[in-house]
Amino acid sequence: MYHFKKAIDRDKSYYLPHVSLANIYIQQNQYDLALIEFETAAKLEPNLAEAQGGLATLYDYLEKTEEAKETYALAIELYSERLSCEKDEEAKKYIRLNRAFLFSLSGEEEEGMAELASLKNEFNEDPFTLEMINDFLSTDHDTFLQNAYGTIYLH
Repeated sequence: MYHFKKAIDRDKSYYLPHVSLANIYIQQNQYDLALIEFETAAKLEPNLAEAQGGLATLYDYLEKTEEAKETYALAIELYSERLSCEKDEEAKKYIRLNRAFLFSLSGEEEEGMAELASLKNEFNEDPFTLEMINDFLSTDHDTFLQNAYGTIYLH
């Protein structure tokens, strides 16, 4: 945590340490501080899908429904834009994975679950990610959010 705060002290416009701090705060159940860090990262770099996705799931967990809905849509759009520009096939898998989780959590379960089911074959040699997909596919929205806070699944 010290190094992330030091990086922010050195460059107030650097957004990535805020995302890292947000994830640390989530692991410590300090959701108010995580919210501040995700919101800061999203303000500094509005096109960072990871910040928007983290912010959306945190809004959802905190039952800020309207904020969650808007932010899920933005994060999904950002991941879709990134996917259309990405050349590396391995990177595309993770972009699709993040987007699929967000589709499912945002209420577009059919699209998200279909994408996750197709990704299972692509991650068959990655036991951690495959387990994460299987856990997600076998869990309802609220249970997933409860389980996720402690472990953020966004890569």
